[in-house]
Amino acid sequence: MSGAQFFYVLPYFFSLALSAGIMVYAWKHRRVQGASAYAWLVLMQTLMILGFILELLAPGMGGKLFWDKFQWIATCLSTIALAYFAIQYTEHKIRYPLALWGFVTSLPILMIIAVLTAPLHHFVYPNPLLDQKFIFPELNYSFTWLVHLLSIHGYVVVLFAVIL
Repeated sequence: MSGAQFFYVLPYFFSLALSAGIMVYAWKHRRVQGASAYAWLVLMQTLMILGFILELLAPGMGGKLFWDKFQWIATCLSTIALAYFAIQYTEHKIRYPLALWGFVTSLPILMIIAVLTAPLHHFVYPNPLLDQKFIFPELNYSFTWLVHLLSIHGYVVVLFAVIL
């Protein structure tokens, strides 16, 4: 790794260490209302940062795709963890828990399955390519309808969590 590359990833390593520290702190205080759910949420975000760093450092398309898939899985689990944290922290009584959890989990689970089986159907990575004009080769691909649908779903879950 060159000096420029080192200084480029240094803030990401700082972010990773900070997130991991917050996760450990929350886990140590898991008896506090909402802390264990928050620890899981921060764990998923920490894994997203780790996946991003490792994707940056991966030299070829195969490694970049692997770590991008890792990030997608952590992102999907993060959405579920956010809803769980909001409910646990507020102690809100959900009137229709099966319907709520069906909505919260169905699309992230579908996306995880799509990510794991991506070479079979190209619903996630229709046209991956490496852009070499940056300090690290960058993985680029067009977002598909599934990614856009997951984004809308994520915004709805975040709105739900904020309202709680």
